Amino acid sequence: MNRSATEHFGGTGNPAKLWDYVDLALLRAAKRNRARLSGPEGTQKFYGSFFTREDIALLHSRKDRRREARAETLRSAVRELLAGGGRLLDVGCGVGDNLAELGGLGIVLRGLEYAEQSARVARTALGDSAEVMVGSATAIPLSDTTTDVVVCLEVLEHIHDHEGALREIGRVLKPHGHLVISVPYRHWFPVYEPLMGHLRHYTRDDLEGLLARHGYRIVRYLPNYPGWSRWADYVYVLCRALERVAARFGWVRSAAEITLPGLSRPLAEILLDRLDWLKRREADLPYPMLGTSTFVVAERSG
Repeated sequence: MNRSATEHFGGTGNPAKLWDYVDLALLRAAKRNRARLSGPEGTQKFYGSFFTREDIALLHSRKDRRREARAETLRSAVRELLAGGGRLLDVGCGVGDNLAELGGLGIVLRGLEYAEQSARVARTALGDSAEVMVGSATAIPLSDTTTDVVVCLEVLEHIHDHEGALREIGRVLKPHGHLVISVPYRHWFPVYEPLMGHLRHYTRDDLEGLLARHGYRIVRYLPNYPGWSRWADYVYVLCRALERVAARFGWVRSAAEITLPGLSRPLAEILLDRLDWLKRREADLPYPMLGTSTFVVAERSG
């Protein structure tokens, strides 16, 4: 992608590549007839309808391998950080799927969600295993230095004042507490804002600089499987399209369960089995040196 074309389309993040345009086309198709972000007055409505019933079912089904890959990484990191117990806050917890994966670790779980509708779904799914609060990441309803670990996955890109959000996270974290954070590293086009609510994407340098300005030191780069995750996205896009066709004939299946004639197993399972080699290879990539490394554990200064 040449410099002039990148400037013409605007946006932020790593320079645009061919696959970014494929992703953009698929996003436009997926968001057809869905609510769009249309200014501050429409923010609650947009995020209130952000997760469809199909999205929620897939997130909590534990059959989405993209979700499971991230959950395994998150659970391993949190288990290590809170081996002796402690308090964890998931900022932007959505419908509670991350918190559900962290149950059973012997820690106190809290979630903060901006959209009331998503918070209600999370409370129903989590029951008494976690407390879910409604509020903004720039005004967290907790006292100072009350939290050992904050999780913030794919959230900062939705927040106008992401600097303010990091200040608030630092306020509620204990000295030398930890932030587990991920942000999208792919190129962002301006149309992402109304479609996805993304205000920016980040390069690795962007994230490192942002964290450093707020007193965080990156202590670990976590695997985010850059090539595998992109191909896995395409698998689920295909299966979601087949899911919609099947629904017209009254055949209700989630994207993870769609089968085709002659297949003994779900299509997503078969295709992702064939991508396992790529995921295994990318587990051992030198993430501390990769430009795609925007999934990290950072320590707050004392």
